[in-house]
Amino acid sequence: MSMAKSNLMFSGLFISLEQKHAIELLFAAFQNKSPSDSSVSLQVVSGECDVNCFLRIKSKVMNFEVSKKGTDPLTVVKLLSKLWQKEISNWHKERVI
Repeated sequence: MSMAKSNLMFSGLFISLEQKHAIELLFAAFQNKSPSDSSVSLQVVSGECDVNCFLRIKSKVMNFEVSKKGTDPLTVVKLLSKLWQKEISNWHKERVI
């Protein structure tokens, strides 16, 4: 039985402890709702004038990858969360997982 890999990375930006904790909770939700064999990666990276967030979830059956930009890291991760919830719902409808 293989263990799923996870990676949460913050790069080049300062965020409050409250925001960091909220993002960590959303990341845990990504992990919990993903297929058990999934690799989950969330990167929150400072851009020139904004924040870039990248979410990648890869499993044997399906892959999901999305990125968004914005000014507030938590707001952008929440947007990614909504997109992921739609995708995971589709996976369930198609009985992929």
